[in-house]
Amino acid sequence: MSVDLETHKIHKQIAKKHKSICMAVRFRSKKPWEVWSGGLDSRLFQWDFSRGMPSDVFDMNERDPSPTQMFNPPFVYALEISADGKWIAAGLGDSTIQVLSQESSKKRSKKDEPINLRLENGHNAMVNCLSFLPSTEGYPLRLLSGSANGSVALWNLSTEGNCELAQTYKLDASVGRLNWLKTFALDESNIHVAAAGV
Repeated sequence: MSVDLETHKIHKQIAKKHKSICMAVRFRSKKPWEVWSGGLDSRLFQWDFSRGMPSDVFDMNERDPSPTQMFNPPFVYALEISADGKWIAAGLGDSTIQVLSQESSKKRSKKDEPINLRLENGHNAMVNCLSFLPSTEGYPLRLLSGSANGSVALWNLSTEGNCELAQTYKLDASVGRLNWLKTFALDESNIHVAAAGV
């Protein structure tokens, strides 16, 4: 549901579609009536909340299981949308990341299916936090992902569909569990990351 913060009243009730707990919700930039949600039913919903109904649904189980999936289903634990609204990333319980984009490139026609990729081998535990890095000249769009075990991965994303793992990091041992991370830029050459854990 959406709530009017001035009147504290429900603005719009959204149809119940998730079959389990909804873990993450994000508004999509540049699309004022579009909301995305992900949950413990391993599904990602694209909503038109002016109608209160989903316009699309993506099942995270519709692929060959990853080696870690036997004990860790692809529940959706985190969602992040790029500042321009063109990329959606979902952090999953099987240690992977689902990436969706409808941005076109010279090699992709407008009739092409949207980019729908699963990023693998960056983590070995559930991915529970995501943050797109601010755009900087000379760099591709980049995504930072964090896992519950304190691992952090940096990904380069491409509209041509060949996204790649650029680097991995391990947080200080004093951080037993990573719960949240966020990137921010002081200027084009100074990008920082804030992380919270226990």
